[in-house]
Amino acid sequence: MPSTSDQPGLPRHAPGTDGHVPEAAPKAKRPALVWYVLALVVPIAVSLVIAGGVVSRGSPKAGPAPAELGGLKLLRVQAGDQAMSAVAGMHSGTFELAEAWIASYEADATVWAGQAEDESKARQLVRAMAAAIGRGGSPFSPPRETQLAGMPVYATSDGGQQHYFYASGRLVVWIAAPASGGTVFVQEATSALR
Repeated sequence: MPSTSDQPGLPRHAPGTDGHVPEAAPKAKRPALVWYVLALVVPIAVSLVIAGGVVSRGSPKAGPAPAELGGLKLLRVQAGDQAMSAVAGMHSGTFELAEAWIASYEADATVWAGQAEDESKARQLVRAMAAAIGRGGSPFSPPRETQLAGMPVYATSDGGQQHYFYASGRLVVWIAAPASGGTVFVQEATSALR
């Protein structure tokens, strides 16, 4: 009587002439790494499509952020709801803006900008930031008023980086300067964001 496999999941084979049951050819399997890559890439790609370009990487047409400031290239921009949430999170949800964007540059330089409902509200928001920082309880030194590009600007430090903030029209701007070349970066940012 021919020998066959009665174990579930194993193919049934007739024995060869030598009485040996040949094994089935192994199924071609995708390497596990391919599945892991697909599991990571597909959700990320879908998220980016759904986000509709909320995060842009280094594009010269990435919203209102200049593609380069002080020789530092733009790395990414957050805009829309994502930027509004980030700004609100930094201000305990009390910072009223109509829209906002955050631009990250090389050398840890960043520019936050937002539109207030009007010029008066923009100036009020900047004065409120200066007063809140001046009261203490934040990582920043008490702000001092100075002039940059012919306009009043507040300057402060977090102990490792210089920061400047101001209002220009409806625009509220915060600049985190790079450790080196900060003067040129800040001058170009304040000139571009008026």
